[in-house]
Amino acid sequence: MENYKLRIKHPSGAEFEAEGSEDFVLSEKREFFSKLPNHEPADKQPIAISPDKANVHAFWQKIVENKDNNLYILKAKSPEISPVEASLIIISASQASGQAGKISAISLSKSLKISGYEPERLDRLLSKKIKQGEIIASGSKRNRLYRLTQTGSQSAYLAIQKLKKTIES
Repeated sequence: MENYKLRIKHPSGAEFEAEGSEDFVLSEKREFFSKLPNHEPADKQPIAISPDKANVHAFWQKIVENKDNNLYILKAKSPEISPVEASLIIISASQASGQAGKISAISLSKSLKISGYEPERLDRLLSKKIKQGEIIASGSKRNRLYRLTQTGSQSAYLAIQKLKKTIES
């Protein structure tokens, strides 16, 4: 039995990776694309998507505004977006900018407050996502850094789709 490996990066920042038999990899790929809104059938999707930097920049310009190169402010506050989902979007935007790959707890907290969300304690707000493996937190207290995992990127993408509906309407 042969072992196959597939990795896909979506322009939104969502990533997919699977390894195993051909049937397993194809079924996981179909499931990944079925969870993305406005998807084509999985068989018609390209194996790897490599968007140019201009498209990625334009995508993020519609959703967030970058101030001082470390504060990412959401362009609209939607009642459908919880503070946790807003955090996922902001962390994803930080990673997509490629500047650091991680965002500090202080920057994330300021970004959330300026975006219109009032989280009391960021560590408590994100604890469930950290336990689920969607966010990786390193450091402690004021020096804490956050980074999304592959599943976190997928959750961020779904939250972005909710926010885009609000922005476009």
